[in-house]
Amino acid sequence: MAINTDLKSLSADMTALKRVAGDLQRLSKTAMDAQANLERLADNVNKANLDRAAMKQRVTSNEEWIESINAFRRQVNASISRLEDQLRSSESASSAGNSIPGTP
Repeated sequence: MAINTDLKSLSADMTALKRVAGDLQRLSKTAMDAQANLERLADNVNKANLDRAAMKQRVTSNEEWIESINAFRRQVNASISRLEDQLRSSESASSAGNSIPGTP
């Protein structure tokens, strides 16, 4: 009788161990899948960081170009303004020189 009980107990233990082994295999697969996903996400983060750094460099370069363009625009506007002033001065001098003395 004791042997029968021991065999039943051992059989139950074996069944439980097989269930635990199956659970461990599933957990191991889940952990490996999670690790693969984590590595994929880390790769995506690294790629995003590289893309961000490249984009930051492009923005900085564009800002420098805009600054240069604005400086050139200010120079051109100042030159145009000087030319307009010179033209007005020439026109004023020309108008004053063309007037006939004694006539309104």
